[in-house]
Amino acid sequence: MKTIKVILLLFLMFNCGTKSQSNSSFETPESIIEQFFLDYRKGQIEQAIIFLFSSNEYVDMENEEIKKLKSNMKETAEALGTYYDEVLINKVSITDAYVLYSYMVKYDRQPLRFSFLFYKANDKWRMQNFSYDDELGNELEEARKAYRLPENLPPIE
Repeated sequence: MKTIKVILLLFLMFNCGTKSQSNSSFETPESIIEQFFLDYRKGQIEQAIIFLFSSNEYVDMENEEIKKLKSNMKETAEALGTYYDEVLINKVSITDAYVLYSYMVKYDRQPLRFSFLFYKANDKWRMQNFSYDDELGNELEEARKAYRLPENLPPIE
């Protein structure tokens, strides 16, 4: 009986230590994104998504939308060929509690944009929303149009 208690105690200590270590390791949106891409680069797309949303206790990982996201991302990655790199496009925020990071994810066939939206209500960052798309080319085409040029924009008052 003592052996079982010792084993149970060791198990609980190990699990608590692991949990607090992983929580303290991912205190910023940047560290969460970094871990996401570490898994993603290895082709562990489902694991990357699970990790990403694990920061938000309000997300049901058995939700159909999450399942669909995992499946669609895996199919998209396979269709685009070799994965090369990711590059931060921009970071925008509303105060220091709501921030959006956009990355260009470089594949052999074409790039994707990954958008990570984080929210910090009190003292913990959590994933609010994640999306990806292939609209970067369309946006570049739109940005080059004459009415978008600085000299054709209305003055800021």
